Amino acid sequence: MYPLKSIVDYLLTGVSRIPAPERAEVLCSMFTGLLPGMSESEIADARQQVVARFWTEPDVASPVLDLIDGHLALRLLLNTNDDDGTMPDGRCEI
Repeated sequence: MYPLKSIVDYLLTGVSRIPAPERAEVLCSMFTGLLPGMSESEIADARQQVVARFWTEPDVASPVLDLIDGHLALRLLLNTNDDDGTMPDGRCEI
């Protein structure tokens, strides 16, 4: 199987062929499916690929980077559970 970095690069190349107004939605949809199965280092690499490929298109890059950063923030919050399975504010994990 190909490394995830190569797969993300291939997908980003394909998205570049889509009309500009639709790119952000397609990228967000793509990453919504990919992010849960990716490690933090893979997510960091994919984020850098988005920045490198779409740095001249902030209307495309910004929503995707917001999605990636939001996913990482949510992941961090869910990983800050106490050993007893409660959140820092005492709520139970879902």
